[in-house]
Amino acid sequence: MAAFVGHHNCVAVINNYIPKSEVDYYTRIHGLEMQQYLMPFLSDSLHKFIMEVNIHPVKVVLNLQNLAGLADHLPDIKKVVEMMCEKEMKRGPETNETMAFKFHYLAYTIDELLKFKQKKEKADDKKIDVVELFIRNLLKPGKDGHLESMDAFIKECIREFPYRESTLFRQMVTSLTGLDPPSALSIINAAINGQKGFIDNISVCSTCGEEKPAKKCSKCKAVQYCDRNCQRLHWHWHKKACQRLSQGVETTEAPVKPDAAELSSEIQNLLIS
Repeated sequence: MAAFVGHHNCVAVINNYIPKSEVDYYTRIHGLEMQQYLMPFLSDSLHKFIMEVNIHPVKVVLNLQNLAGLADHLPDIKKVVEMMCEKEMKRGPETNETMAFKFHYLAYTIDELLKFKQKKEKADDKKIDVVELFIRNLLKPGKDGHLESMDAFIKECIREFPYRESTLFRQMVTSLTGLDPPSALSIINAAINGQKGFIDNISVCSTCGEEKPAKKCSKCKAVQYCDRNCQRLHWHWHKKACQRLSQGVETTEAPVKPDAAELSSEIQNLLIS
């Protein structure tokens, strides 16, 4: 009902909610375990990471960097999130396919980032900011401007979801294979955060997908960003289209000068009638 009346953010928060105790469970030793899976000081950061409603892959990576401790313990974070995914699918009647897929998606993103880091470390190029390069690859546009790399990334994530008999998996596959399918990001966003009752023309950050960004590109005014960091991360690709977009905006926004004779004629007609 909340989604139908436009309170989509409320629905997203509810869909993504998980008690912190679910995360704290992994900070303790149980049964025959030799040690806990998660260091206690990571519990708060991991809970915030899981609860985030913006599931844009760039936002996921930025959260891994910005939330205290996560970037230095990616293998542990990945393991815990994978275990949480499995746990959600083994709750019997209370199985939560939505959160199970979200955990899978988060773990998949972490795994791809780890693989990318290992690959670059073998190249032994210490000048490269690996996370920035990973984000740049996600944002690489195709010839038509469509984010093909990101789309392929998310489609592969869906394909690797291990619970293929689940209703959610089948729904996502049906959406992806239909005629004129929407983007893979919009499909998983609907699966996790719920369908929007109305299509809102809400502006989003061109880098991380955050809604209602505060800044615009100062040159073209056509793309928006959360902050300077998002603008910097996107500039590698945006600079190639900035001038063209700027000309398009100027053409669109150029005021049409009224014709004096035409105006005079219309006024006279109004007075006569």
